Amino acid sequence: KIPFKQLIIIFIIYIFISSDVFIKRILNNIDGAVGYNNSPTTKGTVITGVLLVLLVAISGILIDRDII
Repeated sequence: KIPFKQLIIIFIIYIFISSDVFIKRILNNIDGAVGYNNSPTTKGTVITGVLLVLLVAISGILIDRDII
């Protein structure tokens, strides 16, 4: 069962990772992560997915320990 608080955090993380700001400021600094028209390449999508999983895992730990 996923707590409501974690669902909100996951949604916020997803919105940030999918934003143009993230693509232009973070992914653009990694060679091959952004292609034509500032669209993430396969490499950029994998990086984004790994980052999403890590941030969700960290948020789960922080919520379980009542830090958030």
